[in-house]
Amino acid sequence: MINRYLFAGFAAIALGQAPAEAASASAKPFPLQGILPKAETGALRFLEQHPNYDGRGITVAIFDTGVDPGAPGMQVTSDGRPKVVDVVDGSGSGDVDTSAVHEAKDSTLTGLTGRTLKPGGDWKNPSGKWRLGIKAAYELFPGDLVSRLKSERKKEWDKRQRDRAAALQAKLAEFDEKHPSPKGDTKKERAELQAQIDLLDSLNDSYSDPGPIYDCIVFNDGKAWRAAVDTDEDGDFGDEKLMTNFRAERQWSTFGKQAMMNFALNIYDDGDTLSIVTDVGAHGTHVAGIVAANYPNKTELNGLAPGAQIVSVKIGDRRMGSSSMGTGEVRGLIAVLENKCQLINMSYGGPTQDPNDGRLAGLYSEIVNKHGVIFVASAGNSGPALSTVGSPGGTTSAIFGIGAYVSPTMMEAQYSLRETMPAIQYTWSSRGPTFDGNLGVDFSAPGGAIAPVSNWTLQGNMMMNGTSMSSPSACGGIALLLSGLKQQDQKWTPHRIRRAIVNTAMQIPNVERFAQGRGVLQVDKAFDYLEANKDAQDHDLRFVVSNRSQGGRGIYLREVYNTDRAVASTIGVTPTFHETADNAEKVAFEMRVNLDCADSWVDHPKHVVLMHGGRSFSVETHPQSLTAGMHYTEVVGYDADHPERGPVFRVPITVLKGEAVDTTEPVHWSEKLTLTPGHIDRNFLEVPQGATWADVVFRTGEMDGTRRIVMHTVQEVPGQTFSEGGTREYITVHGQSTQVQSFSVTGGRTMELAIAQFWSSLGQTEVQVDVTFHGINPNSRNLHIDAGKLVTQVDVNAPLGNESVSPSGSLTTVRKAIAPKDFMTRPLTDARDSLPGNRTIYEAELTYSFSLSKKTSVTPQPALALEDQFHESWESLIWMLYDKAKRFVASGSSGSRGNTSLAKGDYTLKFHVRNHVLKDLKKLKDMPLNLDLKLAKPMSLKFQADPDNALIGGGGFRSGTLAKGSQTRIYIERPGSLPSEASAGDLLIGSISYGQGNSNLLGPGKKPGGF
Repeated sequence: MINRYLFAGFAAIALGQAPAEAASASAKPFPLQGILPKAETGALRFLEQHPNYDGRGITVAIFDTGVDPGAPGMQVTSDGRPKVVDVVDGSGSGDVDTSAVHEAKDSTLTGLTGRTLKPGGDWKNPSGKWRLGIKAAYELFPGDLVSRLKSERKKEWDKRQRDRAAALQAKLAEFDEKHPSPKGDTKKERAELQAQIDLLDSLNDSYSDPGPIYDCIVFNDGKAWRAAVDTDEDGDFGDEKLMTNFRAERQWSTFGKQAMMNFALNIYDDGDTLSIVTDVGAHGTHVAGIVAANYPNKTELNGLAPGAQIVSVKIGDRRMGSSSMGTGEVRGLIAVLENKCQLINMSYGGPTQDPNDGRLAGLYSEIVNKHGVIFVASAGNSGPALSTVGSPGGTTSAIFGIGAYVSPTMMEAQYSLRETMPAIQYTWSSRGPTFDGNLGVDFSAPGGAIAPVSNWTLQGNMMMNGTSMSSPSACGGIALLLSGLKQQDQKWTPHRIRRAIVNTAMQIPNVERFAQGRGVLQVDKAFDYLEANKDAQDHDLRFVVSNRSQGGRGIYLREVYNTDRAVASTIGVTPTFHETADNAEKVAFEMRVNLDCADSWVDHPKHVVLMHGGRSFSVETHPQSLTAGMHYTEVVGYDADHPERGPVFRVPITVLKGEAVDTTEPVHWSEKLTLTPGHIDRNFLEVPQGATWADVVFRTGEMDGTRRIVMHTVQEVPGQTFSEGGTREYITVHGQSTQVQSFSVTGGRTMELAIAQFWSSLGQTEVQVDVTFHGINPNSRNLHIDAGKLVTQVDVNAPLGNESVSPSGSLTTVRKAIAPKDFMTRPLTDARDSLPGNRTIYEAELTYSFSLSKKTSVTPQPALALEDQFHESWESLIWMLYDKAKRFVASGSSGSRGNTSLAKGDYTLKFHVRNHVLKDLKKLKDMPLNLDLKLAKPMSLKFQADPDNALIGGGGFRSGTLAKGSQTRIYIERPGSLPSEASAGDLLIGSISYGQGNSNLLGPGKKPGGF
């Protein structure tokens, strides 16, 4: 096959007989800049002007799944230095216990696998003491690689088994030919042959692949700790690479040609812990490639900053798939300081109830505000609805939260679209504001790239998209800025860099502020801004904006009770100096600020004088004058003496004005939409009091082909994240189709209904959208059935309209509260767990025991797991489950909701949690484990209209129509005999639905998921 990208001219000549039109088409240049976008952020223009400011002198920490040190583009920088300077497994999932000390006999050791181990002949071990460990490959390798290896190994197994089976069958046929009527010993001989065949069949039926199991050796050569892994499982370490901590000698090895998994080693705890550092996904290498890949002979594949160096911090925990549990991030912050990194990129995140709050947010803020490290993170992939930015990138003030946009060149090169369109924000890119009023997205960058990936994928590079890609694109651009400043001997702070970027970003036409933030990073313009304002000392200050009336970091009004009247807010603005700043600087600081706002529905003062300690002023917002929909403005503060420097601070003001729905009509809200690629239709509906679910009906007219549209709803419900208070569904529609989406709602709160055509789904879509709210309201959302009562009564009403009532429910789970049998805390003394300021991190381990009388599925939930809010303040939160023989069975996190199937027997669960405040950990001493067991047979609940029927028998509750505004009483019989899985004191858990669907109704006729 001819590669047209490399040999286009050659292809045209070689195919001289081709028509002129074909030659012209093949000669068309490939849009190289769309492969790994750099023009969109001004990086190419900047490098043309300053070719040596390409990231040299800058070290970037990548908090991710881990970076493959052997991947293409990850070998050297543009000026010949090592690309990857440190590799750290922050998660601890690659840790190996090597505390067992052994001495060799006859120059050999007995490994923990039982193999005879022969250390390398040239190894120097003056003490003669060897530390041994054992690790399973499938505990190290990412799920995709494990699946590939299992498939390939199964093929090899099957081939060997087929060969063995064929040989045995041939032997049996030959035997039968010789002995048609075997007797005595001959008969026994035949039985033996048949038994061998049957055994092969049973082995195939019970096939289970534990994967490779590696022996590990650790020792001290008198100068440093060294270690090796028996990657080929032959016990001979003479052919294995002997390594020490990666940072010291930058060595790495490979787990064989089949796996192609590269790894590094680190040794901790004075030799007691060996850390085998692999990656848990190709994501981290891809991210690092966007930041800093360097291809000397293929510069179009280069990252943004090919001169920068990389510190890989694996925060993804293999035991949790690849989720991060906080431990990796904290250890990563320590590694950042040890390696003197100037930048962090973290393309991880998730929803939070508490923006800009919690222990981890505090540590992130410390690394930025105290240590001067710039922290860049993805804003999230949870759009297109508003208020969907994720933590920490979109919710933490100290971090740059990056949105994702796609340019026409990217559409052409990466997505091979038939038609290109103007630049646009990706449909899935998260939008602000945060629930506490901050804009959420700081700025944007290209959200897709073809970049290097780990060798085990068997690919040199891969196309990925997401804010996971826009974040490193921005991070790489910032690395260029820092490289230039460093080579010019100019000092910087994260706040100076932020001011330069947000005041020079390029706005994307027709893209809302909540999506793009201040716009797309422009490296060249930001650098010019930094040079022009290098003497402005106030650019190194943080200006902290707070709403002292409603709380938060801005003004955010979205409910009826605060959008139907004027709202007064006291806004505080606090210039914040570095903690080491001279007090004389604080005394001398004064800034006279002009305040501007572009919209007349906000009243504000015109001026304020700022000094150290901060000032406050009043802002009055008049949402009652606005039309239904989305409204955004800002009160902007400018230095009166230097307005040309752009805004010093901004007070974001968001109003989502709801639209009342007409509950007197069968359809409560209706609209005909015309959608085009990337278009988002936002509607803000006042959900009626008493509503518990909604049906949204989509009806399309005539059209060719199919379209992909997104329905996304969000309600702000106290104590819930945006994902808990909403739903997002991707829907494929075609001509003349009808589809219904049903979801739970909270009555009395405004709901955004965002309907978007996916950005790459070409064509125009005409769609009729009808919304109907329903409400069957029990007087108790969380029903408690008291075993001491014969019946439990529930009153239900239908406030919005006639509803079909037919109660149903079942108990599906028994929850056992198990007290810990052991609790211990210990200080973590190794350097990887030592926070600055001599703050020791402590670990608590709680041990629980339980027995199962039969096979069942269990969900362990330590009490910390029942509140997601705890995840912001604690690390690890990992449980490990072992059987009676101390064999590892399963693991999970405090947030795991999946089931683990267990056989009958005795089990021990160990729960690990970390914090640097020992007294807080000790409060967990008596924390119970909630062990949820799935009932073998769900217990159906029985419902009656008359309580007497629970005793004398009756026909149950008869289904019927509950008229609008009316109420009925339902009696629930006390469950009969308890299931065998339950004991006194246990809790039976299930769900109840009160509605009923019917053929005349679009939708389920009841609240999805029940109560």
